[in-house]
Amino acid sequence: ALIRKIRSVLTNRIVKFLGDQARRDPAKYQKFVEDNGFFLREGIVSTEDQDERESIAKLLRFESSAEPSGTLVGIEDYCKRMRPGQRNIYYFSAPSRQLAETSPYYEALKK
Repeated sequence: ALIRKIRSVLTNRIVKFLGDQARRDPAKYQKFVEDNGFFLREGIVSTEDQDERESIAKLLRFESSAEPSGTLVGIEDYCKRMRPGQRNIYYFSAPSRQLAETSPYYEALKK
């Protein structure tokens, strides 16, 4: 029980620190995500605590079809520009943006 509590406290502090860094210096944080995003994604799938998943998810950055190539967007920024009444977010997973944009599945999502 003690180890679980220590893990939880450390996770929360690290997530809070990373969130502060993302707000203070977005360019530096983007570089961090490019280098370590895999570990953030791993944290989402490996934790059983839903609150931890949600707090880690806010740290992730993704490319958006509404942004230039190479620009990463967080979920909060994405949600701010959603159309009124829009409830769903559709995503497409591919090894690269170029492959995603040339895929026939992407054409179906654009409609």
